[in-house]
Amino acid sequence: MFLSFIIEIAVVALLSLFQLTGVTFLGAVKPDLALLIILSMGAYDKRWTRRLSWLILSAAILKFTPGIDWRLAIFAVSAVFGIILIDYLPWTRLISFIIAVVLSGFMVNLRLFGMEWSAVSKEIILDLVLGIIMFLVASLAYGKKEIH
Repeated sequence: MFLSFIIEIAVVALLSLFQLTGVTFLGAVKPDLALLIILSMGAYDKRWTRRLSWLILSAAILKFTPGIDWRLAIFAVSAVFGIILIDYLPWTRLISFIIAVVLSGFMVNLRLFGMEWSAVSKEIILDLVLGIIMFLVASLAYGKKEIH
C-alpha cells in the first residue's frame, strides 16, 4: 500500500519535472503532463488524500514565480475540477476522463483565448492523445478497478 503511494509520488514528480524542460514541446505546443497524470491516476484512485498529495507535489514543482502565481492557482483548480468531473459524470470512466481533459485543458489555457485559439486546440488534442495513453497505463497499473 505504501509502496504504491511512493511510486505514484515518483511518477507525478518525474512528469512534473519533465514538463518544465523544453523537451516536451511538440512544435509550439507543450502538453500538460502533470495535469494529465493527476487526472489519469485520479480516475482510478478515489482517495482524496492521495489526489491532493499529487496535486500539492506537482504544484510545488511547477511553481513559476515567488509569491502567489495565478497560473498555478488555475492549474490547481482545473485539476480538482477535472477529478470531480471524472467522479460525478454519469458515463464510463474513459468518457468522463476525456471530457475532464478537454474542460481542464480549456481552464488551464483561459489566458490564451481569443489570441491563440489554434495553439489551444492543438494543445488540447495533444493532451487528449497523451491522456488516453496515460489512462490506459493507469488502468493496467490499478487493475481496472477503483481504489477507495
